[in-house]
Amino acid sequence: MTTGLQRLALFGPRPVQPLPAPGLAVHEATLRRGEPQVFACACGLRHFPQPARCSCGLRNFAPQTMPAKGKLYAATVIHAAPGALARRAPYVVGLVDLEDGPRVLLPIFAPEGHVVLPDAALRLFIADHTDGSILAACPADAPLAALRHEPRKHLPMTSQTARRPDRFRALMVRRAEGAKTYAVGFEDIGLTDLPDGDVLVRITHSGLNYKDALALTGRAPIIRSFPMVPGIDLVGVVTDSRSPKFSPGDGVLVNGWGLSETRWGGYAEFQSLPESMLTPCPKGFTAEETMLVGTAGYTAMLCVQSLQYHGLKPGSDAVLVTGATGGVGSVAVALLARMGFPVIAVTGRESESGFLKSLGATDVISRAELSEGGAKALSRERWAGAVDVVGGATLAQALAQTRYDGVVACCGMAGGGDLPSTVYPFILRGVTLRGVDSVMVPQARRARAWDALDQHLDRDLLHSLGQCHDFSDLPALAERLLSGELKGRTAVRIG
Repeated sequence: MTTGLQRLALFGPRPVQPLPAPGLAVHEATLRRGEPQVFACACGLRHFPQPARCSCGLRNFAPQTMPAKGKLYAATVIHAAPGALARRAPYVVGLVDLEDGPRVLLPIFAPEGHVVLPDAALRLFIADHTDGSILAACPADAPLAALRHEPRKHLPMTSQTARRPDRFRALMVRRAEGAKTYAVGFEDIGLTDLPDGDVLVRITHSGLNYKDALALTGRAPIIRSFPMVPGIDLVGVVTDSRSPKFSPGDGVLVNGWGLSETRWGGYAEFQSLPESMLTPCPKGFTAEETMLVGTAGYTAMLCVQSLQYHGLKPGSDAVLVTGATGGVGSVAVALLARMGFPVIAVTGRESESGFLKSLGATDVISRAELSEGGAKALSRERWAGAVDVVGGATLAQALAQTRYDGVVACCGMAGGGDLPSTVYPFILRGVTLRGVDSVMVPQARRARAWDALDQHLDRDLLHSLGQCHDFSDLPALAERLLSGELKGRTAVRIG
């Protein structure tokens, strides 16, 4: 069986390799030595990097060293990019015919003013950025030293030195080499300990999300780089900046972008960040309110907007919300109700029925009622759309009861990553399953979501949805969140 790209004649006789399942880390050591390996299958196809299986279905490969060079087949220019790659833009992404290897799709970095043309000789290398490392190519005669690391802007640093202490508090996660578990504790660190970034932010508030709780307790492999300052949310004030977009005194916020995974996050009194990650604070929210919204509330709005873009209308189109007492679910219930949608909230705790109705839910059902009749491929049509934060069997049951041409926005997997469903809801009822990511969303969509939150989220209701705690309470709060003791949103006073 071949991939769609392999069937397109315009890519030529050499197939484009699908994305590798093991990832870059498996090959990084050989790539840094300039001795990458191509993986030959018994069927005759050669792969780079190593996939989980060959397109013929076989899984066994014979590794062979190949030259770290190739030729450009075709290319396009990228002008807008996420994360640290924004500093590279504009740059080229091209199809590269590897010498003694297949054709692969790679970013191509070149010195300023250098034009990369088809058939140009290239070499492979690892490009290091503040938010991770990637495999890239560059002209064969280009000096690697100038391209290997993330470029820096040589702009003067403007600062408010009075607001920059020599030492400050951070919640640090450390793991000894070779250890499977890690230690979490408060430390005093200095500005020189922070990662390099365009903007230094004095953090006033952060938040506690389900993902944060998993990271702090070690119950899921969220953190991928150690040591780490966790916290996927932050809001604060710029104190130092070499960015033309932000000046000292500006209010900024960050949601996602790999914070707490590969990039130091919001559980510190100061953080250094690339300008591409920063969103100006919405004027209608205080700093505390911004974190009461946080990634959970911002994700809830992304889900609601997905339903709206699909065509759901207030007044008649009922919407199901699973995990309705959680951070995402409670804000989704409040937003949908305020916009005029009939909301059916799902909870595993009957005692929360009053709370959900106070948010605007017109009906509250139990998880047992949602799954009545067992795991049917299709059930009675009950709602036009759904916001699902649970995944697993709950998502399958929501899909089975979604009406014709309905839409389900899925943004979480608290109940598992599997989807025990069939194609019937999609084919026989035309249901759309819309995945919603909050981590790498472009800034334009982030701005639209925050503007909509400013417009539709009642401030008094927002404060009733959660509470603000002290920085020192974070480790204990993480345990309480995972045990189901916390409901709604949790903001944290950092500075």
